Amino acid sequence: MTINGYEADEYLAESKQFKAHYWIAQSFPSSAAVLKQLQAIVPAAWNDLAKGMIDYRDLPGFPIRNPDDDWRRRSRQHVVAVKTDPLNDAEFLPPKDFQEMKIRMSRR
Repeated sequence: MTINGYEADEYLAESKQFKAHYWIAQSFPSSAAVLKQLQAIVPAAWNDLAKGMIDYRDLPGFPIRNPDDDWRRRSRQHVVAVKTDPLNDAEFLPPKDFQEMKIRMSRR
């Protein structure tokens, strides 16, 4: 299938808790470098949180589309563009009027 101008092959990842289809574009520009950058932002805790789910880093190319259905929800992700431009630090600052919300929790 051609997605956004890239040839992509469909892969199915399936376990008891999870089922997902991935369309992998092996010719996606700089896909190895982009995936390596994504690896840097995935927390080490991901392995414990995502038991039974595939690690996108194990895919044979760039996941350009992956609609997935599991017993809890249906979601769809489609990559439209990837930019590797440097980000401005100001993009990560909270708005000037930001106020932290304090939530009190009690056990029932």
